[in-house]
Amino acid sequence: GTGGSKVRSVVVPAFYNEFFSKPSDILSIPDDFVESASRYAGTYLFWRSNFSTIEKLINLGGGIKVAPSEDNTLIVSGFEEAKQFVEIGEDLFRERDGESRIAFQKDEQGEITGLVFDFLPFMSTYKASTWKTQPFNLTLLGFSMIVFFGVLLRLGYQWSAYKSLPQPEKEATRASVFVSGLTIVFLVVGIIAFVKDGDKLFSEGVTTIFKFWLIFPILASLAGFYQLYQTVLIWQNGYWGIWKNIRFTIVTFCSLFMAWFYYYWNLLGYNYM
Repeated sequence: GTGGSKVRSVVVPAFYNEFFSKPSDILSIPDDFVESASRYAGTYLFWRSNFSTIEKLINLGGGIKVAPSEDNTLIVSGFEEAKQFVEIGEDLFRERDGESRIAFQKDEQGEITGLVFDFLPFMSTYKASTWKTQPFNLTLLGFSMIVFFGVLLRLGYQWSAYKSLPQPEKEATRASVFVSGLTIVFLVVGIIAFVKDGDKLFSEGVTTIFKFWLIFPILASLAGFYQLYQTVLIWQNGYWGIWKNIRFTIVTFCSLFMAWFYYYWNLLGYNYM
């Protein structure tokens, strides 16, 4: 049940320490580990997760992060607290102040592909590509939101100039406004949905407000492709100067990123059945 992992993490080590205690030994930290430490660094995601429904969003929570430290050890974070691990064999590490062990998996070319834990043998992980990681997605998501907010703010204080634009330029501007507005509504409704019914998502299923929320990725993606079409027109017909065209293209880039974001994280359509 809820909280079971916390109880297990306390009871199991206490049981083994009491009845099967091992003599503590001082680990020898290899001096040359710094030369190979970087090959282990990265984000590792659990294979035991959902890849086909909206529950895939859980992987956006961060996964297990591995990074080299200044002490010639690996810092593994993503559980309750970060831990240091010392190399004790080929691709094998032991907790610096404990008994836990981790091992890295590699392919035929010697590239690191996964990570396993002795205390979670049924929860193996794979090394995630950059575009699957939390930093990549949240950085571009944050940048895109800033761009979209900027589009709406710019429209607000240049409303009179917008009304006087020629029709082709007005349609191009309107495309940016549509995709920006729909994406921001997606963000706002998503926040409301998770605050209101987030605790029900994995117990009772997708509620009405989540179903309403999932309309906006579809609309925003369609608006994004219309934005792409207008981008082709502004460059072909030379509506504005180079700087304004570049700004418009940045909006298009953010729109296409969001379309990919919706698709990859199973938010495009009703992927919860």
